[in-house]
Amino acid sequence: MDIACGPGLHTLHLARALPKAHLIGVDAHVAFLDELKKKIAIHGFGDRVKCQQADMKALPFSDASFDLIWCEAAVYMMGFRAALESWRRLLKPGGCMAISDLVWLKADRPAEAVDYWTAYPDMTTLDARRSTTRACEYDLLGDFVLPADAWMVPY
Repeated sequence: MDIACGPGLHTLHLARALPKAHLIGVDAHVAFLDELKKKIAIHGFGDRVKCQQADMKALPFSDASFDLIWCEAAVYMMGFRAALESWRRLLKPGGCMAISDLVWLKADRPAEAVDYWTAYPDMTTLDARRSTTRACEYDLLGDFVLPADAWMVPY
């Protein structure tokens, strides 16, 4: 499942990378899902990629439904810890969760950046994210920092 999939960029990447997987792109915004449905048809993924309108804070799926939960650049909408706690029930035993989120990488931060990110109370350091992951009883398999040019790729 790709949570907050938007128009489906990552959903389609997952479909290509996991050719035997059945995927669900989930988003609250119908226009994004309509766009994704068109892309699914164009790429011939209709037999294994579906769309579901839902709020990430109240996902309407049964427990232990997914081998993989993917959420790229959107977990801030509910908070990192809240997502880990809420979405755990959706993972099958042995399942994995892949989340990207913003973190402070340096102790010396520009004042403008600090002021801007006060709107995201969950903004913290990478070490704090690791601690939260372990505190929520997940096995952290790995993490990495995206290169600066990743921010220049069109959505």
